[in-house]
Amino acid sequence: MKHIRGLVLVAIVIVGLTGCTPHKQAKVEAYQRWHDTRAKMLVSVGEEQFRSGELKAASESAGEALSLSPKMALALVLTARVAIEQGKYLQAERYLKTAAELNPKSGKIVYLMAVVAERRGRLADALRLYEKARALEGDNPAYVLASAEVMVAMGQGEHALALIEGKLTCMEASVGMYMAAGELAALAGNSARAWEHYSQAQLLAPEDDLQVLECMAKAGFFAGRYDDAAGILERLSGEKAYDQQPWVLAMLGESQLAAGRPKQAKASFFRLTELAPAEPRNWVNLAKAALLCGDLPRAILSAEEALRLEPEAPEASILLGYALLGQGMPGPANAVLARSAQAHKDHAMLQCLLGRSYGALGKTAEANRCYRMTLEIEPGNLVAKQLLASVAE
Repeated sequence: MKHIRGLVLVAIVIVGLTGCTPHKQAKVEAYQRWHDTRAKMLVSVGEEQFRSGELKAASESAGEALSLSPKMALALVLTARVAIEQGKYLQAERYLKTAAELNPKSGKIVYLMAVVAERRGRLADALRLYEKARALEGDNPAYVLASAEVMVAMGQGEHALALIEGKLTCMEASVGMYMAAGELAALAGNSARAWEHYSQAQLLAPEDDLQVLECMAKAGFFAGRYDDAAGILERLSGEKAYDQQPWVLAMLGESQLAAGRPKQAKASFFRLTELAPAEPRNWVNLAKAALLCGDLPRAILSAEEALRLEPEAPEASILLGYALLGQGMPGPANAVLARSAQAHKDHAMLQCLLGRSYGALGKTAEANRCYRMTLEIEPGNLVAKQLLASVAE
């Protein structure tokens, strides 16, 4: 009987032992699930803190999450992001490597590793990692742009443009994608392509996105789309952020001149001289527009102001001389032109107009000398040939 009781006791002990093991394991797993859940909540709080710029609080939330769940990739990534913002790149790299081991198929982790490499100046590594991130996440637009930026930094601007343009047709492109394509095209000197890309960006951007309009205006101007550029610049010149920027009025006036609207150009350049009166070029442009409008008195005043700021400047001298001749004042015109021609002996247009002023004064020999000098400087100058022929007759 004792033997039987002993066997029963052993059996009970064995059953008890085998029965409690899965129970304890279940409790351990339950506790870990609870810790994981709390850790995820802490990471969510930390991400919100990160977006709000509360880096210290975000780091603390991530650290608490890791204390509960040391192998949580999300917490490691958040810690790395905080470290990147703080410039602690080696620390960020360590966290990201651990996160990548836990989640090797995460494009976001690889992307952040690329960011760290780029910040540390390892551009080739950064480009390789950006391309890997793109492969993992199907050409995320942010990853494409990041790859292009590194290519530009490596002196591969054409490859960067080709990369972005190649993605514009096969993925849902963002405003940023078209803006980047426009900027790269502009850097490559292809303003027409830049205009096309910026125009697409403008269709996707909010109506009040002035940065897109600024880029469009510049691209349109350099692409020779003067009417389009003028229309955009007119709008920008009425915006508070742009109404005090001289380049806007300068480009607007030049666009209006090129588009055959000298009266509007004169008004734009007049506003420009009020905004930046110490810049000789602004007065030259106003004189030019005034001449085209037939406003000789305004042309004379503007050219004189340009010469006051920059004595003997050839373009201002030519405009003043031309306006004075138009007003029947060959003597003053000759004095201005002769002084400038002495300082700029190789300027063909200046020599030619000086010859006309001598001709208007009846000084044929001096006029012939100026026309011949013009042809020495510029043998194909038709105006000088015609004037020389007319004097010879």
